[in-house]
Amino acid sequence: TAAGKAWKRFMLMFLVAMALLFGFKRIGHGGGGTLAVLTFGATVQHLKRAETGDNSTAAVSSIIGYLWSNVGSIMLFTLLGASVDQTKLDGKIVGFGFLTVLIGLVGRCIATWLSAMPLREWTFKEKCFTMVTWCPKATVQAALATHALDFVNKSVKDRKPEYVNNDSFVQLMTDRAEVILTTAVLSIIMTAPLFAVLMSITGKLWLTQEDAPLVGAAAEVSEPPATTIGSSVAAPAGAAADGRPRKRSRGDSLQAVAAEFMGEGADAAASSTQAPAADPPAGEARRERGISLPVTLAKVIGARVPEDPILEEPGPDGNRRRRGVSMQDAAARMS
Repeated sequence: TAAGKAWKRFMLMFLVAMALLFGFKRIGHGGGGTLAVLTFGATVQHLKRAETGDNSTAAVSSIIGYLWSNVGSIMLFTLLGASVDQTKLDGKIVGFGFLTVLIGLVGRCIATWLSAMPLREWTFKEKCFTMVTWCPKATVQAALATHALDFVNKSVKDRKPEYVNNDSFVQLMTDRAEVILTTAVLSIIMTAPLFAVLMSITGKLWLTQEDAPLVGAAAEVSEPPATTIGSSVAAPAGAAADGRPRKRSRGDSLQAVAAEFMGEGADAAASSTQAPAADPPAGEARRERGISLPVTLAKVIGARVPEDPILEEPGPDGNRRRRGVSMQDAAARMS
């Protein structure tokens, strides 16, 4: 099943990551193991998405997220809190630690703002929100806080020359490692809960979400392209099934073209389109091909259109003249 395959992929990635992490630590390159695990995860995700699609890693990511939020993070922060020796805390260490974290937050905000400045499409509030999101840092501090103290204890255990029969040096290194641990814990306490609340508040005030257009309604939502008389326009009802634009023919009324151009939809265009009439014998009146321009203008602006038919008849000079709604009447109705 899909769930079984996801768990198999997760176990494979987890075992490979553990092998990289502890393998590099075994050869004396603990930092390289962390970088190798990060590079391994990013590479696998990139290759998998490129091969099978954007959502191919969603199942494994959900498993990792569930285990981290319910098991990993709890164990990490519990062990970190247990590592702090509260008997060695004093006001001076806490005060300098607070000042150090505050200076780091100010520098982080400045660096984040400078990084977001080239993004011209971002608003001022969005850049401010980015600074807020970069301030709450806890996972990295929790993971690296005990490294200095672990290094001192390991050096004493391995009986390195500088740690053998040198109690004052060992005590000095231990005190410094505990200061680093205390500062890391203090940074977590200061930033994690405070900025988590700020993100939930400022996110609603400073960010706006744009509704993406529906996939099925893309043709209805998108605006029709600008066109001129004689250019390609959207095909009205009865055109080719593939929806390709075609040139305006003599049978298309100006009202249908205007409806298509103004985005009133194919239904409006179809309802307003009239089939061209056959040519009558010479000397007899006939219905025009399509609808006259004055009537088109009147209908577009919503003016009343007379119900009498619009006819054409030959004049004394042999040319046809049109009677019905004149251009003057249409202009008067538009005003």
